[in-house]
Amino acid sequence: MMHLEHCVSIAALALLVSPSAITPDQAQGRTCQISLVQDGPPGKATNHGWDKMKAALSAKSIRYEEVENAKSAHGEVLIFAGLASGSGLVAERIRSLGIMMPEKPESLIIHKAVLQGKPTLLLSGSDDRGLMYALLEVATRIGLAKDQASPLSEVRDTVESPSVNDRGVIIFTMQKHQYEDRLHDENYWVKYFDMLADDRFNTIEVLFAYEANGYNCPVYPYYIDVDSFPEVKVAGLSPSARHSSHIWYLVPLLPLHCRNDCGRSIEARRSIHGIRTDGSKSCPLYPRGHQSVSQRVP
Repeated sequence: MMHLEHCVSIAALALLVSPSAITPDQAQGRTCQISLVQDGPPGKATNHGWDKMKAALSAKSIRYEEVENAKSAHGEVLIFAGLASGSGLVAERIRSLGIMMPEKPESLIIHKAVLQGKPTLLLSGSDDRGLMYALLEVATRIGLAKDQASPLSEVRDTVESPSVNDRGVIIFTMQKHQYEDRLHDENYWVKYFDMLADDRFNTIEVLFAYEANGYNCPVYPYYIDVDSFPEVKVAGLSPSARHSSHIWYLVPLLPLHCRNDCGRSIEARRSIHGIRTDGSKSCPLYPRGHQSVSQRVP
């Protein structure tokens, strides 16, 4: 996957110019501090982790390249990332070192080793999200490094698995303006879901119609039409305004890692509770309990 090599030069960063692609021959003439190698096809969550890793390196003015394998690497340090399952280099090397990946989902391994005589950092996960967490952890620690010449100085060998499977936050919609101000700010949600991924939250729940009363109660006329109940409308809410408030536009933002192009790995479990579809009007007009939309995030 990672076949485009590009060293980020200090001069380019100083000029606020994006890293330019260079050929392997050019890389040989320009010392790259770090070579990044993706071992196997990455998932959406893993891609998000790589994006954060590269952003951390660029922020420290650390030159890096992306290559397909160790033989193509010109960096002084190698960083490999791959899943613990299968026969990839990372999986085989971790097994040969006697390191056991925990069986729990979202587990991770970070281990310093030596490959082809070069310092090497092995990153692995039990699944796509676990590998993302390993990449995000290293990205954070690169940001903590005090010496540009030793960007991995704060990285520690780590074997982790979550003690709690579902780690989440709840958003209430009781206050109309406060809720809608956030709902319509896509930049807010990108940063918010980035933060959730960094802090290893994997669930976000939006609760509508708290105490079955007030704003967003019943929830469906604020967002959707229900053919069985055409008479149920929100006074003063036009179809265009309702469309702009559509909660589902957030779904592609969930990182599964946040923005869809950012690569969040989502495991969706979306539901609206308390609304019957059997033709009864009593339940939709007077929902029983909370109505929620729950979504897994990286």
